[in-house]
Amino acid sequence: MITGGLGGLGLLTAEWLAENGAPHLLLAGRSAPSSEATAHIAGLEARGVRVYVRRTDVSRAEEVAALWADAGRDYPAIRGVLHLAGALDNGVLLQQNWSRFRNVLGAKVAGAWHLHNCTKNLETDFFVLYSSVAALLGSRPTALAMVP
Repeated sequence: MITGGLGGLGLLTAEWLAENGAPHLLLAGRSAPSSEATAHIAGLEARGVRVYVRRTDVSRAEEVAALWADAGRDYPAIRGVLHLAGALDNGVLLQQNWSRFRNVLGAKVAGAWHLHNCTKNLETDFFVLYSSVAALLGSRPTALAMVP
């Protein structure tokens, strides 16, 4: 399962998993797949990977629990978790308020906790949490333009 699986990094991760033999992928995200994501999913499926898409807000414990409740029925059992979900709300620290901060923490921190609670008594092959220095330092468009 890839949380944030319908975004750019999630789709790249799905591609890597497919290239390395993953027969099934569960892509979880808050939004419906974009046309780009839909095309990418179609490409994965054309190569024989079975892709399941689930609208889920991982900051909500009941939605994460529902993912596990449906495993084995709507899609195969979840054997590994890649937690990429996140919310972006850049701003100068002095301009942040609790509402903005809670939104960012919900996706990353609360999501990780809810995923942990669902997997702590299961045998999983992996549990990976993605993060970035941009979460601390922010990112500048000029710096991104220099990355090949």
